[in-house]
Formats: sequence, structure tokens, C-alpha cells
Amino acid sequence: ASGTASDLKDTLEGIEGVGEVSVSFSETAGKICQGSPTNIVGVTFLENYGVLPPVVPESSDIDVTSEITVGTGSANSVLYDDTLNSYTATHGTKEEDVCSGRGRCDDLRGTCACYNGQYAGSDGASGAGRRPDCGHVVAVPLECPGTIPCGGRGSCDLVTFRCT
Repeated sequence: ASGTASDLKDTLEGIEGVGEVSVSFSETAGKICQGSPTNIVGVTFLENYGVLPPVVPESSDIDVTSEITVGTGSANSVLYDDTLNSYTATHGTKEEDVCSGRGRCDDLRGTCACYNGQYAGSDGASGAGRRPDCGHVVAVPLECPGTIPCGGRGSCDLVTFRCT
């Protein structure tokens, strides 16, 4: 209950499948679960965009004056601090297409064979990186990927050149 943003970040990143997260507090010197002033805790998942474990507070170590509300990105997920600043929860804004729709998945290895050398692994934000997801554009595509468009496993969007 008296943990810092860094403590929460370390705990979340220690959960298998979560990957890297960013944690922010509305109260600069705030603690995870403090009674007053209200501290809004923001968590952004930076690596894994699929279904993640739910964030559920554990009640055994919570300050008795605390109130916990978990915003999930639904229409009613606007939270307010003591000075009525609003904080809106956002439900996922990242795609989760297999191989970013730009390659074929090798299910045994859990990697992607990217189409035509136009795509490569990314950092999860379209830059070059180590994620085997074909999320980084190496060369601007001028046509649909593959000798047979999309390897015959879908259709190609002629604007984005992504396979669906």
C-alpha cells in the first residue's frame, strides 16, 4: 500500500506475459494506495497488446482510508482527483494482428517470416527492434506482399498493403 510508482512497475513487469509497462501517479510523491489526497495511478502496457491479466487490487495491504476504483476503458472510466482533475481510462489502442498483417507466423517458433524483406522486427511502436512481429517497415511497399499476395492466406489492403 505504501509502494511507489517504481515498485508497482517492477511488480507488474514481474507478471509473466505483461512485458514492459509505464506507471504514472497524479500525486508526484504519492503512494500506490493512499487515503488523501487522492492518487490516480495510470498504467500503460507498452509491449503486449493482447488479452492481459486483469488488474485487481489486493485488499490485505490497503490503507483503510483508501478507495480503489479500477478504470477499464469503458464509457464510465473517468476518474477524478481531489482537485477535480479528470483522468480517462483508455481501452487498448494498439493492433494485435498476427505478424502485424505483414508476414506468416511460424507457430512452432513463435516468430514471423516477414513478406518480401519490406518488413522486420519492431520495438512495438513501429521502430526497428527485437520483437519478431514484422511491425517495422524497412522499405516502403509498392505492392501487396508475397509472390502470391499475402501468401494466399488473406486479402491485401491496396492502401496500407497489409494482409487481412
